[in-house]
Amino acid sequence: MMSHILKYRLKCFFRDRETLFWTLMFPLILAVLFNLAFSNLYKTEAFKDIKIAVADSAEYREDVIFGSVLEAVSFIDKGNGSAEGDVENGESESGGNNHFFHTLIAENRQEAQALLDNNSIYGYVYYDGGPKLAVRYSGIRQTIIKSFVDEYLQKSYAVNDIISRNISAGGQAGPYGTEDLYLKVASIASERAVFIKDVPASTEAPVSTVIYFYSLIAMAALYGGFWGIRAVSESQADISYQGARVSVAPVHRFKQLICDLTSAMIIQYAEILVLMIFIRYVLGYEFGSQTGLVLIAAFAACLMGISYGAFIGAAVRKSEGIRIAILIGTSMFMSFLSGMMSIEIKYLVVRAFPPVAWLNPSNLVSDAFYTLYYYDTYEKYYTCVAGLFAYAAVFGLSSWLLMRRKKYAAI
Repeated sequence: MMSHILKYRLKCFFRDRETLFWTLMFPLILAVLFNLAFSNLYKTEAFKDIKIAVADSAEYREDVIFGSVLEAVSFIDKGNGSAEGDVENGESESGGNNHFFHTLIAENRQEAQALLDNNSIYGYVYYDGGPKLAVRYSGIRQTIIKSFVDEYLQKSYAVNDIISRNISAGGQAGPYGTEDLYLKVASIASERAVFIKDVPASTEAPVSTVIYFYSLIAMAALYGGFWGIRAVSESQADISYQGARVSVAPVHRFKQLICDLTSAMIIQYAEILVLMIFIRYVLGYEFGSQTGLVLIAAFAACLMGISYGAFIGAAVRKSEGIRIAILIGTSMFMSFLSGMMSIEIKYLVVRAFPPVAWLNPSNLVSDAFYTLYYYDTYEKYYTCVAGLFAYAAVFGLSSWLLMRRKKYAAI
């Protein structure tokens, strides 16, 4: 009997094109729009070599140390110091090497100034009793150039002070001052003690845009509440005509409700899997290598969403439009807090109101997927999934308690 009811409830749900659109097609459309918005986000923010120039002079050529340091962090362009073009456009001629600067060697200070005026470089170094920096505007690239020059000057002054006092690299006095000693002392002064070790949390790159897609999956799971509302509405005689017919049928109400919710769960889980396959294999966003745990998280999210809709359907004694409005409004608000519209909101909520992050089912869904994607440990994942199952149990039990003793004087 239950298999027969389950079969025909699946057929009825599959014919509900409006709900199928909002639970399947609408999330797919949003996924495409998200991909169009974020696909080139990190490409445009990739670091490029900063174009600078050095005004050639006798004093610059005598400063061998500065030349060697600049060469170590730069692609030196000695071919043509009269390069033209906007520094904001195009790739550096260094060919993508890991250099800080793309350095042009200008014949003199006037030529370097002309490059700066033409917006071909961000700044240039000239010598006037030591290296000086000239820039036209202030910005992050100009700050990087200034930090480089300032650090060189600080180390240079420290080395010159040691040499001037005839202190050897080993700390003993003596009549030193040769170029070999200068280089040795400069090497020692450049050394930095490292007291921390950078240990990556994962082998995956920390791509923050995946949060948008995980939050989208959470929203789609909450939209599974449409199926839960329909299942509960069609089992109550005072809500719908279908509920009236079901109430007089020779089938226990609990069995009927279980069949309805199981049908809704099968459809919703299939829709979430389609959405995840689309995000993974069409749009190219990862979910991590633990496929089994990903499927369990998706199942918990679907179960939570359907039970949430069933709770709204049982608790709200208003028209279907009002119940749907409550589901959509609360789902979008929870998705907003979990970072679907702005990642900064998610982190702001976590910092300012930590309990809200754990009480938000949408946030639990997105955090469960992100933990599998980025982290090598699973403590947070198990906590998030357990929270989703707990929400499903609370909503499901509450729905049944609201419906189990309901009787009708007349149908």
